[in-house]
Amino acid sequence: MLDNKICTVKTICKKLMKKYDVKMENNKQDNG
Repeated sequence: MLDNKICTVKTICKKLMKKYDVKMENNKQDNG
């Protein structure tokens, strides 16, 4: 049960980090 919760949180974190990484990349491109 706990393992499943941790796995889900990790997956969500990974998804958020991916979104964040994309945002950072977009900002870099905007700043030239």
